[in-house]
Amino acid sequence: MTVTMKEGVAIEHFHFSSGDEARFVSFDQHIESDRAMAQLERMGYVAAKIDLFLQLATQYPNHLNEYAAVYLGSIVVDSHGEARVPVVYLCDGVWRIDLLWYDGGWAKGTRFAGVLA
Repeated sequence: MTVTMKEGVAIEHFHFSSGDEARFVSFDQHIESDRAMAQLERMGYVAAKIDLFLQLATQYPNHLNEYAAVYLGSIVVDSHGEARVPVVYLCDGVWRIDLLWYDGGWAKGTRFAGVLA
């Protein structure tokens, strides 16, 4: 894993034996989901699906706390027609995955998972 900082964006890289690369990006301001996805794409990445978390947890089990992120590539529409995305986080020592609103934006520092396009 490597971590770099670039113009108010924190970037973390994970490399897999298959040659694939995952990136976790956080922004220093509130950001909407569409804009976060566009930023990932400008960096050459696409929004990751939740199965990336399972792959990372298997390959790098000692780094689970580093995969807490929003997985914008897995959009689910609830019974009210609202788009939701999985968010992985640690709460009181227990890993949780919640489906949160796609619309409405994300707080400063929220991490987004991406994979090399």
